[in-house]
Amino acid sequence: MSEIMVKTDVSDRTLELADTAGKIHSIYSKVVVTSPEVYVDAGQTLVSIKKLKKDLDAERKGITGKIDDAKKAVMDKYRPALDQLAEAEKVISEGMGSYVKEANARMAKQDEAGLVPENLIPMVKGITVRENWVAVVENEAMVPEDYKVIDTKALNKIATATKGAMDIPGVRFEKKESVVGART
Repeated sequence: MSEIMVKTDVSDRTLELADTAGKIHSIYSKVVVTSPEVYVDAGQTLVSIKKLKKDLDAERKGITGKIDDAKKAVMDKYRPALDQLAEAEKVISEGMGSYVKEANARMAKQDEAGLVPENLIPMVKGITVRENWVAVVENEAMVPEDYKVIDTKALNKIATATKGAMDIPGVRFEKKESVVGART
């Protein structure tokens, strides 16, 4: 059995970066941009924040990378067996579900014929039959509007691709601007 030892002590550099992050947060967490000068200062700070986040993340990954690699190795060892069991479970469940459906249909016919239906579904400890109701759309045109979902993800893609130039009834495209710092 392999053991993994991970040193979780943080470096002096990490402590300095974290201290800087705290200082930036205390100064800028309530910043209000009211002038070109403040805008420039905020922009320069935003660029610094991006670099600081990248540096802190690199420090973190210096510790957690080994843990992530070890977890992946363990998961890779167990995955094939777990996948096989999940597949077998699915096949068995579906087979049992089909049997329950057919057995219920036969019992319903016995009941309709005035016979006392015999229970064709034996009890198995640890197994229950659960009813799950689902909707099956047979004619989309007849579905009431209240049950139709608007695909905002698709609409947003259209907005981006056409820069709002496409006309879609009931939809207004608007431009929202956000300031982002360049990746460092």
